[in-house]
Amino acid sequence: MAARVNALAVKRGVLLVRNRAVVPTSFVAALKRGWTVAKENTVLGADKRHRYGTLFLTKPSGSKLVVDYTGTIKQGYRFGKPRLA
Repeated sequence: MAARVNALAVKRGVLLVRNRAVVPTSFVAALKRGWTVAKENTVLGADKRHRYGTLFLTKPSGSKLVVDYTGTIKQGYRFGKPRLA
């Protein structure tokens, strides 16, 4: 019985905040939640048909996200999953 009570106490201490609630699942979701683009780094590919870059997103609270993207002439822009900076 004492082991079960200790296990419950440890389990309650571990559950703080889910990652899904903190980090948006996509670039569009981040923009809808109020993240703004603070900086962009981009490089044009050697074939001059691809653009590779990174967007740095911020919130007024000081949180930062990084989103990688690839742009092509035919397919447009494709954004990766946001991650904490």
